[in-house]
Amino acid sequence: MDSVSTITTDKTIRVLLADDHAIVREGMRSLVSQVAKFEVVGLAADGNEAINLYDRLNPDVVLLDLQMPILNGHAVLEVLSNRNPKPKIIVITTFQGDEDLRRAVRAGAMGYLLKDASIELICETICKVYEGIPVFESTQIMSLTKSLGKPHLTEREQLVLQLIAQGLCNKQIGSKLHISAGTVKTHVHAVMTKLEASSRTEAVIIGAERGLVRIRQ
Repeated sequence: MDSVSTITTDKTIRVLLADDHAIVREGMRSLVSQVAKFEVVGLAADGNEAINLYDRLNPDVVLLDLQMPILNGHAVLEVLSNRNPKPKIIVITTFQGDEDLRRAVRAGAMGYLLKDASIELICETICKVYEGIPVFESTQIMSLTKSLGKPHLTEREQLVLQLIAQGLCNKQIGSKLHISAGTVKTHVHAVMTKLEASSRTEAVIIGAERGLVRIRQ
């Protein structure tokens, strides 16, 4: 691929790629580098490295995975959102839950792509975000609008939901979190109420659909 029709600048767009999988990083670099106007200036394998490389290299656009060690993508977004000028970040992930999307947008992400997106879509998104244009699909906008009207789980409630997804009972969750079983019961009730779930299993399913919890395959 020698060119992308959406490129309207003569300046080379400098891109930083952040993903914890070497194969994904190298594959993405190979694909993006095929565009003459793109230059991949850095590759980050974890969240700390992504922040350090951003500060050192000052890239025009960042492609950021959400699931990374040390600091995840959400934490990276929150840190970089305090930079001035604000960075132009595109989340590229395998997850499409409402909560991931909501958190990313609130932290300043200007685009949100799935990793199975075509290289043409990825390149077009890079170009538009570089020009300051946020890029979200209509379905993502609808999901975001819908999720903003729902009550959100606190960090502790999300942690309780994750432990429920691991099959732990209230007593085991309490032991893990160093709280009483009664306190756990209160958190579980809050989780089920906010998710409008009639059972713990349904709460886990709804939580997974919204990106609040990861279910191991």
